[in-house]
Amino acid sequence: MDFDATDSHADDQQFWPQGFFSKTRIRLSPGMHLIIHGVLILLSLILIISIGIVTAQCSQAKENMNLEIRMLKDSLEKINTTNNILKQKYGNFTKKFSKNWKIYNGSLYYFSCDIQSWDEAEKICVSQDSHLASVTSVGEQEFLYKTLKGERHWIGLNDKHTEDTWNWVDGTVYDAEKSKGFWMPGQPTNYQGKEDCVEMKMEALTSWNDENCELKYKFICESPLGFSLDF
Repeated sequence: MDFDATDSHADDQQFWPQGFFSKTRIRLSPGMHLIIHGVLILLSLILIISIGIVTAQCSQAKENMNLEIRMLKDSLEKINTTNNILKQKYGNFTKKFSKNWKIYNGSLYYFSCDIQSWDEAEKICVSQDSHLASVTSVGEQEFLYKTLKGERHWIGLNDKHTEDTWNWVDGTVYDAEKSKGFWMPGQPTNYQGKEDCVEMKMEALTSWNDENCELKYKFICESPLGFSLDF
């Protein structure tokens, strides 16, 4: 069988388009160049805006996180402060309660066994973070005189600075109208001009008596709890 190379080459030229294997160059019109350039600019702007948005979101998220951290730190500081205050208050309460201080209506009361002048009694109370007791209600008056059972005790009422101007040593405002039912009949008298301090003398609602501050009696210290107790 004879092979004709000329015929084979002719067949190839008929099957493949002329110039198929030659290097092809795409020519774009000036208008197409502008369109492509515009699209590239638009894509660049979109990319820049996207990066800006993501960056802003990250910055805002970081700022929010820092704010939350600061708030958590502030909350922790407040918790620690409150915890320290409660430790101090409950610590004082536990210490006093273990030494037979009695509780009534938000205050602790200490009923002394030894006798002191009014001024010395107040100094002892102050050393225990308290003052000589102030009485501001019928309920408190009843609690005290029933606990005392007729024994004479100093309380914090006095008119040492101005005669007949009564003051509680802890700064509580003296209510003359409310307190007039607590004085013994005929009291106060300021006998011989030397009675400037008040004692509880009788086991009765009307048990107050003004007396010489230098005399020595038992005394009552009062310390507000500063927190409520729910039993």
